[in-house]
Amino acid sequence: MAEKMTHTPASIHPHPAPSVCQDEDIQMLARLAGLEGALSRFPEDVSTAARTALNIRAAFQAPSDNTAELWPVMQVKS
Repeated sequence: MAEKMTHTPASIHPHPAPSVCQDEDIQMLARLAGLEGALSRFPEDVSTAARTALNIRAAFQAPSDNTAELWPVMQVKS
């Protein structure tokens, strides 16, 4: 059964800086995601994967107009 999240760590809301996220937060998120086995067998790998994901997320530039299409409208060729 998944743990019930009673608080939101400041490091994951809304766009965390990679250096702000603590190992305890990563471990809590891994448990909430159902990764207990991976966390117990490969804690360094789980931590590295989480920090990599946070780095990518921090580098992502969201569009200023969130209603704009990112790609041209797809059309069916006949």
